[in-house]
Amino acid sequence: MSNFSEDTELGYLVGVIRRRFWQMALPAAGLFAVVAVVVMLLPAKYQSTATILIEGQEVPQELVRTTVTGFVEERLQSITQVVLNRGNLMGIIERVGLYPDERKTMTSEQLVAMMRKDITMEPITAEVMSNTGRPSTATIAFSVAYEGREPAKVLQTTNTLVSLFLEENLRKREAKASTAYSFLEKQQAVLREEVAAAEERIARFKEQHMGALPELTLLNLQTLERIERDAQSVQENIRGLVDRRAFLEGQLATVTPQRTLVTPDGGTILPPDDELRALQSKYVALSATHSAKHPDVVRLREQIAALQGSGATVDLGGELEAERTRLADLRARFGEAHPDVKAARLRVEALEQAPAAARPVRAAVPASLAADNPAYVSLKSQLQATDMDIRAQQATLADLRARQDELTRRLENAPRVEQEYRTLERDHANVQAKYQETSQKLAAARESKELEEERVGEKLTIMDPPMLPETPSKPKRMLLMLVGFVLSLGFGAGCGAMAEALDGSVRGARSLAGLTGAPLLGVIPYLETAAELARRKRNRRLAMAGAAAAIVGAGVLVHLFVRPLDVVYFQIVGRIVG
Repeated sequence: MSNFSEDTELGYLVGVIRRRFWQMALPAAGLFAVVAVVVMLLPAKYQSTATILIEGQEVPQELVRTTVTGFVEERLQSITQVVLNRGNLMGIIERVGLYPDERKTMTSEQLVAMMRKDITMEPITAEVMSNTGRPSTATIAFSVAYEGREPAKVLQTTNTLVSLFLEENLRKREAKASTAYSFLEKQQAVLREEVAAAEERIARFKEQHMGALPELTLLNLQTLERIERDAQSVQENIRGLVDRRAFLEGQLATVTPQRTLVTPDGGTILPPDDELRALQSKYVALSATHSAKHPDVVRLREQIAALQGSGATVDLGGELEAERTRLADLRARFGEAHPDVKAARLRVEALEQAPAAARPVRAAVPASLAADNPAYVSLKSQLQATDMDIRAQQATLADLRARQDELTRRLENAPRVEQEYRTLERDHANVQAKYQETSQKLAAARESKELEEERVGEKLTIMDPPMLPETPSKPKRMLLMLVGFVLSLGFGAGCGAMAEALDGSVRGARSLAGLTGAPLLGVIPYLETAAELARRKRNRRLAMAGAAAAIVGAGVLVHLFVRPLDVVYFQIVGRIVG
C-alpha cells in the first residue's frame, strides 16, 4: 500500500509508475538490449597517428634566403592534395591490402573517397612573435592519422602516408628552387644578349660619329681655338711672304739678267726682256692710277707692243698670282672700300689686261741672252723660294680651314649627337642594371637550390612516429551504451504514458470528483488480498532477478567486446587511489 495519495501530482506519478511498470520496463529493456547488441556488433576501428614537426632552415635567413616562399598552410594544402590524389591512394590500397571486402563491390573512386574519409590531417598551431613584435598564431606542426580495422595495416598505411608527406615536401621544395634557378638563368642569358646588343649599338654609334661625341666637345673647342690661332699665324706668314715677294720683285726689277753693258758715252743698255719687264711694271703702276687713254699709258702700251714685235717676251703670271693673293689677304683684313683694297684690285685688273698677260709662258731665251748677272740670279732664286713658301703656307691654311669647318660642323651637330648618345647610354644603363639585379637574384637562387639539395632548408621531421594501435578508437562503446540507456528509459516512459492515456479507468478521489461533478465526503482505502500481496512479492523478486541478469549480461558483453573486467577494475582502483 502506498503512502502517496493519487490526489496529488507526485502521488499520481508514483501510481502511474506502479501501474505501468512492466509496460515501461519491458519496452525499455528490449530497446536497450537491441542497442547493446548493435553497439557490440559494430566493427572496431583502430587509429594510428603521427606528428610531423615543421622545422625552419638551419642556415640563418640573413645569410641565405630561400626562394621557396609562401605561407606554411598553403604549402601543406598543396602537399596534401598531391599525397591524397587518386594514384597514391590506390597504390596504398593495393600494396597494403586495404578494404578487401569493399574492393569486391565498390569502384576505385568509391574506395578512394572512403580512404580519404579515414585519413585525418590536423594542423598544430602555437603563439609566436611576428616581425612586428605582436603575437600571432602560426602552424608549427601537423598530425596525420589513418583509421582502419586491422592494427597492422593501419600502422603500415600511416607510415606510408608520412613517408609520402616527407618525400613530397622535399620534392616540391627542390622543384621550386630548381624552377626559380632555371628561370633566372634564362633571364640572365636574355639580358646578357641585350647588354651586348646595347654595347654594340654604342660602339657603332661612336664609330659613325667619331670626334662628335659629347665627351669630346671641350677638346673640339680647344682644338678649334688652336686651329684659329694657327690659321691667323699662317695668314701672318703669308702676308709677310707676299710682302717679301713684292720686295724681291721690286729688287729684281732693278737688276738685269745680263750684266750691264756700258756704252762709250757712259750709258747702260738693258736687254730687251728687262726693258719689256720694266715697261710692263710701269704700265701696271700707271694703269692703277690713270685711265687707259692717258698719254703716258698709251705711250707705254705702244713701246711694249714695239718690244714684243721685236721678239722680246716676259712672263707676268707670277706677278698676277701674287697680286691676287695679296688682294684676297687685304679683302680678308679690310673692306672693299679700303684704299689698299681698291689699289690692289686695279693692279690685278691691269695685269689681267696687260699685253703680255695673254702669254704666261715665256719663250725660250737664247743661250747668248741667258742670265749671267749674279745679283739677278740670287734675287730670282729668293723669289722662287718665296713663291714656294707662299704656296706651302696657302696649302697649310687651306688644310686648317678644312679642319676648322669640320670641327665647326661637329660642334653644330653635337647637341643632336649628344641626345642620341645619351639615349643609347640610358638604354644600356637600364639593361645593365637589370642584368646586375638578375645576376644577384640568380646567385641567391643558386644558394637556395644548394640549400634544398643539402637538406638544410625548411623541412618536415617526424616528432611523434606512428605506433601500433592496441585499443580501438571507434566505436565509443561505453558512450553509445549510455546514450542507448537514456534513449531506452525515454522510450519506456513514453510507452507507459501512452498506455496511461489510453486507459479510461477512474483512479483516485480527484478523478472521481472530476467525473461526477459532486464533492466527495470520504475515501475508503483499497484493501489488498493475500493473493495480491503474494503476486506483488513475486513480481518484485522477478524484477530483481531480471536486473541482476541484465547486469551480469552487460558485464559479460563489456568483458568480451570492450575491455576485460579485471583491467577495468584496476583502472578504477588506480583512479580512486591516485
